[in-house]
Amino acid sequence: MKDECDVPEMLKETQEWFASIITRPIDPQSHMNPISPSGVPMVEESKKYILPSPTLEPHQRIEIYNQQYWWRLLTVLHENLPLIVRLFGYFDFNQRIGFPYLCEYRPDTWSLNPLGTHVVQWMEDHYHEEDRQLVIDAAKVDVAYNDGFVVEGLPPLSTEEIPDMSEVIDMPLKLQPSVALFQMNYHLFPFRAKMLDQEPEYWEENEFPELVHGENILTILYRNRAHNMCWEEIDLAEHHLLTLFKQGTTIAKACESLERQSAQIVNQAEKNLASWLQKWVVRGLLWRNSL
Repeated sequence: MKDECDVPEMLKETQEWFASIITRPIDPQSHMNPISPSGVPMVEESKKYILPSPTLEPHQRIEIYNQQYWWRLLTVLHENLPLIVRLFGYFDFNQRIGFPYLCEYRPDTWSLNPLGTHVVQWMEDHYHEEDRQLVIDAAKVDVAYNDGFVVEGLPPLSTEEIPDMSEVIDMPLKLQPSVALFQMNYHLFPFRAKMLDQEPEYWEENEFPELVHGENILTILYRNRAHNMCWEEIDLAEHHLLTLFKQGTTIAKACESLERQSAQIVNQAEKNLASWLQKWVVRGLLWRNSL
């Protein structure tokens, strides 16, 4: 492989110019910025780097690349953040979130799948409207769906490994990386399901479904053995135990922690712990952490 100093200067200059042009945001009508970063009209500057085609002038040819760059990135965000797109609509999403976010967090890998990885952080830093908490929570759920679907799973604990409780009580266990836990004051997951039943354009003309509020709504999002993302609202004790296994613990230590919890959590755990463990194992949510 040649060193950077071996690259022909004209080629390097052309590549840098090309990147500087196509990565600049297009306007709301999808047009290229008519003035180059150097301050020269693109109609003139593009002639230095691009030949005309039989049907297009140089500035028109580079504009196509500029448009395709942004349309592709925005489309990926639309796919990865479906609830956020429906809350805003395509146009407002692009202008208020898509363009400013992508200008701050440009893609830096060959894969575009992680493109929305930093969107929650960006919203926490920059989004301060009245619906801030809902928008941030919706982004967290969208990102968790995407991350949970693609993250590599680990060999799940099987029923054959636990013929009885004595065999597993001191075994170090963790939740699969695809598992995410949420604590909110509304039933966001059924709301999201209803929103995704319709395309974003539908919600630009129709009322949103009701977002039912409540106190301390706890939800688990996980990838099942068929590689589908599933969710379930759970009670306080199950959420407490799953949080411990998310960090990594043993059943014995998790039970010890219950002694320091409220009577409500203790009573729920006493009634359901055995069935919860069976459910978690059947779903493949736990893996043996031997590290």
